[in-house]
Amino acid sequence: MRVLLPAVAMLAMLMTARLAFGGATSEPSSAALDVLNAFDREQLSPQTRRIVRSEFSDTVTNTLGSRLFTKGTAEVRQDVDGRLDWIERRWRLPSENAPPPPEDKVGTYRELWTGKALYEYGEYGTHRASATLHITSKSAMPAEFHGLHYRGEQLDGTYPGDFVPFTVAIKDAPDLRLDPQPAFIDGERCVVVLAKSKSGSYRICLDPAHGYVVLSAKVVRQGDDEMYGKKMSSLKASPLAAQIPGFPTSRETEFVFSIDQVSVKQIEQHWVPISAIYSEDSTFADGTTVPGTTHIQRTFETFSPGFAAAHAFVPEFPNGTRVFKSDSGPMEFEWRDGKVHSAVEDQTDDNDGQPINAAPKSAPPATTAPGK
Repeated sequence: MRVLLPAVAMLAMLMTARLAFGGATSEPSSAALDVLNAFDREQLSPQTRRIVRSEFSDTVTNTLGSRLFTKGTAEVRQDVDGRLDWIERRWRLPSENAPPPPEDKVGTYRELWTGKALYEYGEYGTHRASATLHITSKSAMPAEFHGLHYRGEQLDGTYPGDFVPFTVAIKDAPDLRLDPQPAFIDGERCVVVLAKSKSGSYRICLDPAHGYVVLSAKVVRQGDDEMYGKKMSSLKASPLAAQIPGFPTSRETEFVFSIDQVSVKQIEQHWVPISAIYSEDSTFADGTTVPGTTHIQRTFETFSPGFAAAHAFVPEFPNGTRVFKSDSGPMEFEWRDGKVHSAVEDQTDDNDGQPINAAPKSAPPATTAPGK
């Protein structure tokens, strides 16, 4: 007893101190859950039917100190039936303010979930003939597609390393709580949500006066924290790392995401974020760090979209695109006139290649011209 009593007393003191300073508790804070629910109601619910267009500019510094510049545009379409569709166009630049390249140097990427199949299209700009389309037939949306990874999802509340919005990622965290001290960002009083979940540590500052828009956020992942469903401690270095100058050759040990300088605007009765700067900094086992910064600006957003005019949710791809199907093994296919055809025989696969009203003879139309 002489040994146990001091230990018990010390444990009680530690628990009291942790509670007093907002430390871990046995269950999430109800006040914090109320804030997460408010974000879902004010921000996520309107996103179920909309079209959003954005422009972005990325800067990444590799281990050699070289800065790599990428710019592009993105368009996202979502509807109440759960269909998701995004098209992204991006191009590399030799310097930050260099003019956009010729059209044949611009890459086009698209991911489309129709409710029955997932289409993943890539056209890499410098090699038009290398355009590929992967089709995966599913009865439900693949889990990994819940996080679209489109440019601008950070403004919507889904952060790198998560497949889901932060409200889902942290709602079951045992130490989910509100910081007793509010934050003030550009004069706006924000509530601060804190959490340590299986996917990392989160600090989210939300503005109740403007639809609970996130004005600042920081997420740190390290150790056994999960990144896209895998523990960081289990990650391995890329097998191609040694072949890419300036690419880290050891495994990633820490990832830090932060978003700030958020601008807010009211569109169709909804307060929404329209621009921000966010950073993604990766640290590796050899001590090297690769920092990245992105400027994102939304150029258009509507919650009463004209999906037909935008050709949303329609599988339109260039004729001659090579097609790979998840359920057809090594068979070769290509996309022609709105359908999947056998690349060997002139046969149509009607399961995944249904006729469409107007199949284009070229790449999907750009939603925003480069540099515009």
